[in-house]
Amino acid sequence: MTALDMFRMGKDTLEIAAAMGRPEAEIEQLIHLERSAQINTFKRMRQAGK
Repeated sequence: MTALDMFRMGKDTLEIAAAMGRPEAEIEQLIHLERSAQINTFKRMRQAGK
């Protein structure tokens, strides 16, 4: 399960950090990067469908 999945399930970034054994700042960065990657993938798929 990714940090983004846990965040979407309502977990706080501090809880995720504790569960994954990583600093909270790193978790926040991971969530941001995962969201950005999903958005970019969606945009590429949408562009390919045109």
